[in-house]
Amino acid sequence: MQIPKDNQDNLSFRPLYKKLAEKISVQILEAKPRNGHFFCTLSDLCEKHNTSITTVRRAVALLTAQGFISCKAGEGVIIKDFELLRKVTSLNFRVLILHHHFRKQLNDFFELRLSALIQGFSSSDISVQVIYRELLDDVNSFYWQSSQGIVCGNSMVNRVLSACQTYGMRQVLVINPPANVILPENFHPVYYDFDGLVRLSCQFWERTGCRKIIMIRNDRNIIPPPEVEIIDLEEYPTVEAGHRIAERFLNVPSNTGFWVTDDFVGLGIYDFFRARGENLNEQRRLLVNSSPSRLLIEELGIATIGFCPLQIGELSAKYFAGILKSPEQPRDSLVINAQANAVVSQGIAASDQSE
Repeated sequence: MQIPKDNQDNLSFRPLYKKLAEKISVQILEAKPRNGHFFCTLSDLCEKHNTSITTVRRAVALLTAQGFISCKAGEGVIIKDFELLRKVTSLNFRVLILHHHFRKQLNDFFELRLSALIQGFSSSDISVQVIYRELLDDVNSFYWQSSQGIVCGNSMVNRVLSACQTYGMRQVLVINPPANVILPENFHPVYYDFDGLVRLSCQFWERTGCRKIIMIRNDRNIIPPPEVEIIDLEEYPTVEAGHRIAERFLNVPSNTGFWVTDDFVGLGIYDFFRARGENLNEQRRLLVNSSPSRLLIEELGIATIGFCPLQIGELSAKYFAGILKSPEQPRDSLVINAQANAVVSQGIAASDQSE
């Protein structure tokens, strides 16, 4: 899908002194000075931002006219109203989060990720508008044009690309983008480190007595080594689905491990075997790829390796806030590392000590 060139140009064009004024605002907000505080000289700004005194004077004049600072000959830049700058900056930066979940069918992983996103943007003085799935069709030019940035997940990429063509380009944060889509320059991906997740998972299995591993998979981004038998889940992942799968493997040898990519299915498998006198946790025969902070899994002692939704939201918000406030600064893509819960970490450490 091609993006109209005019829209691409409109995305980035702003007078140089206005760009500099935004950078100085960010510099002040990061320093958090008190009102009346001497901030810097005009020469300091020329040196820091590698720009001419004329551009600096125009940028400072703009911030002075807005009531944020004062600047008189021989005094330099003095902070006049830090709180006003913080509030106005918050109003100037508004993010639209397209949340692909219904309010009445919430998924706690994505709700935790959403809450961390909102909190992260708030701490960067960026306001947020959340649009749940039942209202996505009502997103119009008003929502779009009143926002400086858009946040979406992999299922929303094509819709956002289309909206960019209709309403105008915006900076876009895409969490866990699909592999088959080429993103424009203003789309900023947040990748999950699936290779790292598989590597950590294999380290877990190497320290167990399992000679055969069966993966029950509902996420095809997770690609195990070739010796692992894969069963792709064709039904909606639930505890009951885990029961049905476990029943198929009730009589497998005791050195068979279950590598499950959904926590509810993993709970179902654990529950089915536990009811028949086998504790897969104690036998170290069960690993779930899910959020390592899930309380239910933690309480049951199930080994878990996955991506923490709170970390995803916090890091993504901080990353995107930097893009919105300093779009010219080059950045690498954000990669979220997989984490192991205490059950896995302690098991690996104990195994290493015994070797």
